[in-house]
Amino acid sequence: MYLRAVVLFLLTWIAAAAYQHQKPPKSAKASVVFPVSGNVYPKGYYHVAINVGQPPKPYFFDIDTGSDLTWLQCDAPCLKCTPAPHSLYKPKGNLITCQDPLCVSLHGPGISNCRAPQEQCDYQVDYADHGSSLGVLVKDSFPIKFTNGSVVTPQLAFGCGYNQQVPDSAHLPYVDGVLGLGIGKPSILAQLRDMGLTKNVVGHCLSGKGGGFLFFGDDFLPKSGIVWKPVLSQSKHYSLGPADLQFGGQATNVKGLQIVFDSGSTYTYFSSQAYKGLVSVVRFNKRDLNGKQLKDALEDKSLPLCWKGAKPFKSIRDVINYFKPLVLNFTNTTNIQLQLRPESYLIVTEHGNVCLGILDGGEVGLGNINVIGDISLQDKLVIYDNERQQVGWAPANCDRLPKDWSIIYRRQFHCPAHATIKEERERRNCRSPKSNSKRCRVVSGEMAEVVSLMDIDDDNDNSHSLKLNSKGKNVVVSAAPSDSKATPWVEKYRPQSLDDVAAHRDIVETIDRLASGNRLPHLLLYGPPGTGKTSTVLALARKLYGNQLPNMVLELNASDDRGIDVVRQQIQDFASTQSISFGAKSAIKLVLLDEADAMTKDAQFALRRVIEKYTKSTRFALICNNVNKIIPALQSRCTRFRFAPLDAVHVTERLKHVISAEELDVPENGLKALVRLSNGDMRKALNILQESEIKTRKGLALVDIVREVTMFVFKIKMPPDVRIHLINEMAEIEYRLSLACNDKLQLGSLVAAFTRARASLVAAGKIMKLNCFDKCYSSLAAPRKHHEVNHEKVCKWNFARVSADLFTIGPTT
Repeated sequence: MYLRAVVLFLLTWIAAAAYQHQKPPKSAKASVVFPVSGNVYPKGYYHVAINVGQPPKPYFFDIDTGSDLTWLQCDAPCLKCTPAPHSLYKPKGNLITCQDPLCVSLHGPGISNCRAPQEQCDYQVDYADHGSSLGVLVKDSFPIKFTNGSVVTPQLAFGCGYNQQVPDSAHLPYVDGVLGLGIGKPSILAQLRDMGLTKNVVGHCLSGKGGGFLFFGDDFLPKSGIVWKPVLSQSKHYSLGPADLQFGGQATNVKGLQIVFDSGSTYTYFSSQAYKGLVSVVRFNKRDLNGKQLKDALEDKSLPLCWKGAKPFKSIRDVINYFKPLVLNFTNTTNIQLQLRPESYLIVTEHGNVCLGILDGGEVGLGNINVIGDISLQDKLVIYDNERQQVGWAPANCDRLPKDWSIIYRRQFHCPAHATIKEERERRNCRSPKSNSKRCRVVSGEMAEVVSLMDIDDDNDNSHSLKLNSKGKNVVVSAAPSDSKATPWVEKYRPQSLDDVAAHRDIVETIDRLASGNRLPHLLLYGPPGTGKTSTVLALARKLYGNQLPNMVLELNASDDRGIDVVRQQIQDFASTQSISFGAKSAIKLVLLDEADAMTKDAQFALRRVIEKYTKSTRFALICNNVNKIIPALQSRCTRFRFAPLDAVHVTERLKHVISAEELDVPENGLKALVRLSNGDMRKALNILQESEIKTRKGLALVDIVREVTMFVFKIKMPPDVRIHLINEMAEIEYRLSLACNDKLQLGSLVAAFTRARASLVAAGKIMKLNCFDKCYSSLAAPRKHHEVNHEKVCKWNFARVSADLFTIGPTT
């Protein structure tokens, strides 16, 4: 009766909690408030912490009102990810397909590259600073607590980014992803509005001292004091139209600036002509009341334009007499101005100099667009009202939440003060990819604590991440042991000569014949992955160049090297240099560009010009999966060959060769399953085969042991309190394993849990066959080797028979 009562209570309690978490907001005007961390200098970004997934895990998002899509760095697996404060997000098979309206709205009508409605929805976000994120759309839970007390867990769509390109790795935002709060339908805010959870209104208040707050919804908007400016119709951004620049209350020659609000930009950017006009005005007027001018600080590289005084400056207050306020006077509406005090366009660097925080947008490709970034949005309440298509702002104290919001999330969030320059330098050095330090200083408000980072043993990493059909070439997900078998079989058994390429013999022979007659054209090989495109070109290169291959061939993967800079630098430098080839059959160089359909259009146009310029000395081989992503001007300069999926005969022959070489025992039905799963993709077939062999060789993972043991803990007779304690401990261990914690530490925790359970049972004297429990405990605690078998008779319980599989204890009687 006691157990029944406990179970009934737990079920009722869980059901009530589930209902509470799923019930809709009490008011259609419910809002959400998030504390903000970060600053303009020295960090260079503002971010919020948001929970994602079940169980919820916190991630840091860079606040960006200049883009629509929210994305997280993702283990799918990740081809190129930047250092981040949390482990990579692991998708759980919750892919969004091409037929989903969100996918259509993301790409625009008729722009999607999907071949079938059920395919995954790929995305690519390109930023003005030449950074980008490539990935797929997924859905997952976003637990949200509204200001009216209600809690919901909606399923929201966001990007699972497995390939991030960054322009400047030395100044990366230390975040897990980007929170897209733009106008478009893919934004998180628009999705919440379509679900009827909140209004499509977002606002932020970024403190110049660091920190601030972000909110969704409109139920706490000030009733007066806000300057509202309509957003231009048909605009994809928060574009407010033309404005003229005033300096110190006087008109300037800088007029007609097309203004866009973008919290994803650290600094404000003016078009090249406007920037030059601003610099000339500021340079001429930077003098104090006594007529003294500041000197240029050419040695300070913090920003392009810096000045120094007789002694180092400590804050903007020290230079307030040298600079005057800027005003953007909007011309398409009357009496609407954006006031920019000196602290809204200047920073004081760690060197004690003052620098202009308005930069030349022409240098980053913004053209005539003038972006108002975080430095000019500081200490203002800025509201983006998508319900009424307007943006509003007003001066505000952003150091703390408004009084009406003072109780919100007080217990759930900690909003740290901004770091000092010294602390931020320590943090930046700690997260540098080149840093080998195992102890990093983490700055949090007034308190700094030293956190010891755990080493992750790759050989014991048994995490299972979902493998997606990425733009780049898939790799084996599981980590291989550090022996000769760790070499990817895709590379180990790649054809070394044209005779080894069994499939597509008509294409191979045609290319070989053209090369032998010195008539090799530029090549465009396209088709599904794993069909031999790259192998054919590499085999041809070995035949042409022999041991001179490294000097005569430039091999690039556009999934990693996709921008216009790669074309202008690496490819052009390689093609323009004269080569001296000894022992090579051809003096013509070869550029192999794999995954060429991942290149940007600008890069493809630049590549076309390079091909035309160096066609006498260099041949280009472009390899892609989707030829429709290659611009027509580039296609017309190449001879195209389509590689169809491999037939079952060729896949079977190659798999038998690998199975024989690796001395594997694969039954006939297993071989047929491999061929069927590959779907004509040899790379996929070899990856599956190698992954299966690795997992078979490595044995059970710790998480598998925990899950199996859990079932039999319920079958052993023990007091309820001991059972509950043991189950709770194992649940905690399994959760920590899901967060990629160290297996060795969790194994110790599991041993400790059994030790405490055994001690409780001994103390209570409520177990008859303690001998069996001793053996199971000993098998966990004792060191063991792979496939080690202890043939000692243990006990007659079923639990001992299960232990034979779980803990390598031998057969029992």
